[in-house]
Amino acid sequence: MALQDTSPLAVELRAAVKRYSELARTADAAQRLDGSTWTVWESVAHVATVAPRYSKFPHGTQKLAETPAALPALNADEIQELSQRPVAELLDLLGEAVEAVISQVQDYGDASPAYRFHGGEMVGAEVALGMLLGELLVHGWDLATTIRRSWPVTRQQVSLIWSGVEPILPGWVDPDRSAGHQAAYQVHLRDNQRHMLCFTKGTLSTELPPDRRIDCHIGGSPQATLLVLYRRLSPWHAALTGRVAAWGTRPWLAFSVADRFYLP
Repeated sequence: MALQDTSPLAVELRAAVKRYSELARTADAAQRLDGSTWTVWESVAHVATVAPRYSKFPHGTQKLAETPAALPALNADEIQELSQRPVAELLDLLGEAVEAVISQVQDYGDASPAYRFHGGEMVGAEVALGMLLGELLVHGWDLATTIRRSWPVTRQQVSLIWSGVEPILPGWVDPDRSAGHQAAYQVHLRDNQRHMLCFTKGTLSTELPPDRRIDCHIGGSPQATLLVLYRRLSPWHAALTGRVAAWGTRPWLAFSVADRFYLP
């Protein structure tokens, strides 16, 4: 089904841009984000440079990181290109870029193309907008945490983000951290969907083969689950505060599953 103005992705993207922009305008651009080497300005510049990529990917005009390990250097180069622009201007660029990609994907109708993403996996242009929503909400959480503001993320938003991220996950497995890993996980996001992470000798599939059983279930607050998987929230803290739970035959695996991937 083609993306419409009333589609959840379009609605959530526009709302996230508005929330993120309102928050960023209240922050000190020079302040360093909690737990990060980036300042507020650098984080906003990053989000402003990421958004236009989703219009370029389908045309093959966006430079790709062959492995996720190469992506920080690409991010740094693109941030540097905006070095003279104030936050207000960056936010205007962000809003324009998000509107442009929504319009572009709407124009595809039911023939939305797929393209190769950083790390080598293919993703549909419409589905990929869930990743852009994740950029806005996760980096918004970084900013909100730094300036001590509330930043709720809903179950629907988490589900849309997961749908965008899921196709590219096999290309984001860290071979050093996942070498030989053999385990099947089910992530419960309270959206009636079956979200699987199945490692076989260190490689990942997002489908569970008939001969495999789930070793570890992960569930709880969708927001906390998202933040744990994005490595913004310690799984130990999430578990001790009751926000995320794990069960199954090997529940302890939940504490290390996020570390099997490159940092988003």
